[in-house]
Amino acid sequence: PRWIVAVSYVVHDLAALLMLAGFIIHIYEGTAAMPGTFRAMTNGTVTRKWAWTHHPAWYRDVTGRDPREDYEREKRGQAERQRVIEEREREGEF
Repeated sequence: PRWIVAVSYVVHDLAALLMLAGFIIHIYEGTAAMPGTFRAMTNGTVTRKWAWTHHPAWYRDVTGRDPREDYEREKRGQAERQRVIEEREREGEF
């Protein structure tokens, strides 16, 4: 029947639009939404920070170090750098 063909066209077009939207979202989530991911896919390398943030068990296996300790160390380093910048700004160096 003709009405089944007409409904099939609509269902097909809606499914195609849904697939296209899903494809675009998948690409965005896999690249721009997670900085460092695109480089990992193209170069095959990641930074230490990316590894301990996204895959702590793998980081531990590869480095033999606890990712939480490295994360805390990095956090302390960033806080110290920020403190130095603020101190220099108060002294008028920047």
